[in-house]
Amino acid sequence: MGVPFAIAYASHHPQTLAGLIIADYPASYPALGPEWADQTLLVVPPRARPHVIRGLQRESAEVLLWDKLNRIECPVLILRGDRSDSLLTAEEAEMYRERLKNVDVIVFEESGHELWKPDYNRFIGTIRGFLQRLDSQNASLRVNIA
Repeated sequence: MGVPFAIAYASHHPQTLAGLIIADYPASYPALGPEWADQTLLVVPPRARPHVIRGLQRESAEVLLWDKLNRIECPVLILRGDRSDSLLTAEEAEMYRERLKNVDVIVFEESGHELWKPDYNRFIGTIRGFLQRLDSQNASLRVNIA
């Protein structure tokens, strides 16, 4: 659930980012259901306190961030899987496209939320390509400014 935090930061500090990658998640922080707490308690380390997990779930509330996207100025890479276990729908990907100024949306066929499966090299290569484009854009800006 890092995407909502990244969007909130990027929308409040747009001048500090060279780029942003959003991986298979909508522009919202979810209200967590009781099943989230039950599943989380099964996979967290033994030192996690159950009352803390249950408290997080109880106090959670949906926070929509779609209206903050227009503040983000840097290039944004949106990645989503096309399987049913993807957490970002095609409609939500289109909402990103409509609200962001400089965005690429990439759909990984045969992937769900775990975008690196079944093709890890495709996942890493896509991110590497985006980062290299950012580096080359920033290098040309530094040359033009100097």
